[in-house]
Amino acid sequence: MDEIETKPSLQTEPAELQSQFDALRHFVLSVIILVIVLSGALNIYFWYQFKATGRELEAVRPLVQNLKNGYAHGDGPAIERFVRDSMEYGKTHPEFTPYLDKYGLRPPPGAAPLAPAIAPSPAPAQPAPKK
Repeated sequence: MDEIETKPSLQTEPAELQSQFDALRHFVLSVIILVIVLSGALNIYFWYQFKATGRELEAVRPLVQNLKNGYAHGDGPAIERFVRDSMEYGKTHPEFTPYLDKYGLRPPPGAAPLAPAIAPSPAPAQPAPKK
């Protein structure tokens, strides 16, 4: 078999090793400074975006509050009543079910039936008049 010749590795001078170590240390220090500068710039940019978005939000907040109040006090209950009545109608009229499926208004199978929003109060029992 062929024998592998092992050559002794050349020993580098300590001065050369020291210069390589100094170059590596300088490179690592440069990278750390670069990362700090970039992260600082990115943080400043994010802070600016945060402030700008907050100003935009303050400008839109009254409009959103009006929409929210309008929905809660007027349109919301009417829309919910319409959806509930449509689902009840779909239970008794199978030809209406494609529309319910299209808009995702079908209750899942086995779901409890929807309770009406305002349950009518039962009338007091009155005795039948005698003839």
